Amino acid sequence: MRADRAALALVVLLAAGDAGADEAPEPDPLHVFLDEHPGMRGEELIDVAAGDGIDRVLAVVHNTESGLVVRALRVSEVAGSVAIERTPQQLAGRAGAEARGSYLVLLTQDCDERQPPPRMRPGSWLFLRANRLIAWDLVTYAEDCRPREERFEASDHDAMRVVGEDLFRTVGRGRFRYGALRYDAFEPAFVAPTREATLSLLRARAASAPSDAAVQNRLAVALYASGDRDGALHRLERAAALDPSAPDPHRNLATVYRQRGDRVAAEREETLAGAARPDPVYAPAPR
Repeated sequence: MRADRAALALVVLLAAGDAGADEAPEPDPLHVFLDEHPGMRGEELIDVAAGDGIDRVLAVVHNTESGLVVRALRVSEVAGSVAIERTPQQLAGRAGAEARGSYLVLLTQDCDERQPPPRMRPGSWLFLRANRLIAWDLVTYAEDCRPREERFEASDHDAMRVVGEDLFRTVGRGRFRYGALRYDAFEPAFVAPTREATLSLLRARAASAPSDAAVQNRLAVALYASGDRDGALHRLERAAALDPSAPDPHRNLATVYRQRGDRVAAEREETLAGAARPDPVYAPAPR
């Protein structure tokens, strides 16, 4: 009898141990990174930089000192036309040859949904190719949910083709970026094989639709990214004149004027963007 009770007690203990293992919290990517990099502190992981690997990117995203307050996080490993969803815990600590894939990281913050139209879709994102960060767009907020800072790098055309195909096309309408400027609806021209092809397609569309403010704005976005700042300014001014209530031409003009050092003009355009019309209903483009 005692042997039976001892055996039963052992089974109970083993079962309890297994249950405890199942309930153990998954490792936090920030703590995993700090454990694998002795001497580094959390305050050193407050921003991303070109060339970062997925382990460091996830550490920054999970670090509250970075200014990001993440409500939802989705990570996809991209291989050709296939995107496989991964958990941050699966990728935490990945480095070297084992992490040589491409990754698209999409994060949503509580303040995204509290922004005035057009909403902050797709929120913030980061794209890594061969486990090196090459494109990103991150927004941090103040306590009252006013946008505090935009940190972005979206100049690599090949990277933006992937982001456009895998993210912007699916969302359909949102806060899309190509270079330093923004547009608000999926545009197939931005996923053309080369930047020259993108410009050619947009020039043709602008010529055939000279009174379409959205088309003029998208051409301005591509011109600015290619280095034609004067041409972009001309197109943005035309877009704003064609449709004064469209927000993106004003937002982009504010960016252009700010980079030119014209603070007064930048503030004027930001005010006009804030008075823009609501976001219309928009269906995602078919794949």
